[in-house]
Amino acid sequence: MIETRQKRKRHGRRGRHRGRFGWLTGGGTPWSPADDLERKGKSKSAEPLSPDGDVTRYGQSGSGLAEVLISLVIVTVALLALAATSIRVGTTMNAAHGRVAAQALADRQMERLLATPYDQITDGSTQLNGVDLTWTVTTGDVSKEIVLVFDYDVPGAARQDTLVATARQP
Repeated sequence: MIETRQKRKRHGRRGRHRGRFGWLTGGGTPWSPADDLERKGKSKSAEPLSPDGDVTRYGQSGSGLAEVLISLVIVTVALLALAATSIRVGTTMNAAHGRVAAQALADRQMERLLATPYDQITDGSTQLNGVDLTWTVTTGDVSKEIVLVFDYDVPGAARQDTLVATARQP
């Protein structure tokens, strides 16, 4: 029992064999592949092979400066593409909102014209909330055709759309 304690005490935390990670197990200095090569009688300048056969420098792993810079470039390009896409989506949504608002005003005006008594439907124009509405009435034998043209602006362009309806004689 005493000998065991003395052995433990003599070898203590340093241990008899430092192993691969001697600095973690109390070996004193960090392990390097050169330590193994010295024990085997080889030169320090020889580089060990990693398990997959690639040459590594003293067992180091991780990413170097070049890999970090390349990944930063890739992330930057991805973020710029995302920003450009979000700007494009915002512009498209604004244009769609302008078109829907103009369409709603034109529909409302067409409903007013169709609700007007048949004999009082005539050509005309008006402007509502920045949308120019112009309608022409073509009289047929038993009906009137109403063509409503509406002009509106969306970011970056001016647009024009048309609605057509028929009012029947009662």
